[in-house]
Amino acid sequence: MIDALGQPQCVLVIGGGSDIAAAAVDRWVDLRTDTVILAGRNFKEMETVQSKLQAHSSVKVEIAYLDLTDHSSIEPFVDDAFDRFPDIDLVLLAAGQLGDQAEDEISPSRVEAMFDTNATGTAITLTAVANRLRRLGSGAIVVLSSVAGERVRRSNYVYGSTKAALDGFSLGLADSLSGSGVRLVLIRPGFVKTKMTTHLANAPLATTPDRVADDIVAALAKNRLLTWSPGAMRWVMLVYKHLPRSIARKLPF
Repeated sequence: MIDALGQPQCVLVIGGGSDIAAAAVDRWVDLRTDTVILAGRNFKEMETVQSKLQAHSSVKVEIAYLDLTDHSSIEPFVDDAFDRFPDIDLVLLAAGQLGDQAEDEISPSRVEAMFDTNATGTAITLTAVANRLRRLGSGAIVVLSSVAGERVRRSNYVYGSTKAALDGFSLGLADSLSGSGVRLVLIRPGFVKTKMTTHLANAPLATTPDRVADDIVAALAKNRLLTWSPGAMRWVMLVYKHLPRSIARKLPF
């Protein structure tokens, strides 16, 4: 069970190869976590995370295959994970696909794939996870969303719209969990310098996986529903949301 300081004992990570997830789990392992289940498609990336965690701790790390585009496999996977690890008290949803806007916007199949992973697959996962945690009457879900979903921009509207769907679904789910003993923490990172964004130029207020991880750990400990990372992105997006569309579409980011 998550303790009074927001430290979990057993963590299930959806998107186990994520740089941000790896940084967050590293912090939890240093504090209290003794079991981690990494789920995703890229075993090489997850094995790297596993090796780094076990290099400085005695944490038990298991790797499992999960493809969020294979929608019918998600609920059975979640049920199996909770049956095998009944002490799961935190689920971190860090899976996602960035895509390539220039290619995505002219390819119906690529749009479908983006929504399958970032929106439909994540929504199914969150529903299955919430069902199991409700039965336990405790636990937490941490969702990595994005500032890109706050107001969808011309420069990445395919990715942004999938994150807008995830963001809205997560906030609605958080409301539905009220009184159940289960809580949801939504994280909205800005541009994060990870292996997924190495080919892109830094955006304003670019941050790192370590800094986002610190914000995740703090948000969970302080029981915050919504956290921007870095915090200044909240005010940037507040201004951006109210710009006339004719001006917003011309901005170079």
